Amino acid sequence: AEEALSNMRFVNYAAVFLHSGFEPGGMQNGKFHRAMCDMTMSRRRDIFYVLLGEQFKTLYDLQALVYSANLVVNNAEVPHIATILKKAIPEYEALFGPLMEELQVAGK
Repeated sequence: AEEALSNMRFVNYAAVFLHSGFEPGGMQNGKFHRAMCDMTMSRRRDIFYVLLGEQFKTLYDLQALVYSANLVVNNAEVPHIATILKKAIPEYEALFGPLMEELQVAGK
């Protein structure tokens, strides 16, 4: 987690994937997930944050919202991640694209 957070200080990532079992103690006690949730919105809005794990129901938007993520994917669906992203990313862009454009115009 420390190395990932360190890398994120110097590189702007378009997408970040985190498995719920990445850190001992789970996501709610993990440094990385907490850092993503606490990240300033000016930085966070440019990152498509995907959570993976057995407790998630793939493409369940309300579950993603609860975890402050853009997308959740069940472990069993990981082999289909390309298809899932082809569906999820355009939906995200359609929903937030106009807002992002206005924020950019406003200099935020």
